[in-house]
Amino acid sequence: MKPGVVTDQKDVGVILGKPVQAVNLTTHSVRSLRLPVVTPGLPATLLLRRPDIRSAEESLASADADVSAARKAFLPNIQLTGQTGFQSALLSALVRPGAFVYTLAAGVTQPIFDGGRLRGQLALTEAQRQQLLENYRKSIVSALTDVENALIATRENAAREHAQRLAVAAARRALNLSEERLRQGTIDLTTLLNTQSTLFQAEDTLIQIRLARLQAAAGVFEALGGDWEEPLAAPPLP
Repeated sequence: MKPGVVTDQKDVGVILGKPVQAVNLTTHSVRSLRLPVVTPGLPATLLLRRPDIRSAEESLASADADVSAARKAFLPNIQLTGQTGFQSALLSALVRPGAFVYTLAAGVTQPIFDGGRLRGQLALTEAQRQQLLENYRKSIVSALTDVENALIATRENAAREHAQRLAVAAARRALNLSEERLRQGTIDLTTLLNTQSTLFQAEDTLIQIRLARLQAAAGVFEALGGDWEEPLAAPPLP
């Protein structure tokens, strides 16, 4: 794939699981791609769509655990994004070592598995139960960390792009001034070419930063397990 050009229809079709004929790319340049704006106040329940969390919940369900109780015990009831669309203060606090999601709380195993006794009463040892809950906890921590990293990358690349756009504008003004001075005979052609090269380099850097910002936005989709503009209802219990 050439720099600055999005993936072709065949590749997009593979990603989406659709035939090539059903994929219609309306843009072929990084410059014209619309950057998605992350919605403020996204709930943590969106993470329940992630394959790793759903797999951990299926494992709990197969062991006759109360998945609803596990969600309440391990998934924090917070907003992932603040008013600016970047990571919320609560999310930043949760992903720091020492937060409650980093440890398996004592006494949480019994309530989650008590309900299962009415349905199947599988013969699981305490260690097996704790392992299932530990896997579930790790999937929650991984999801929160992925979202935090993706939102940080989005914020930092947005700031980089803004700064680089200012640099490109300054380089373009310098080139215009150099062209005027060349006509006046106050500089030589070499100076003009050097100024022009500076502008081209600044524009190339801007394209690379724009691409990184688009990749960071794709990272947010991946971390959340889908589009944040979809209905926000939590997936059904396994």
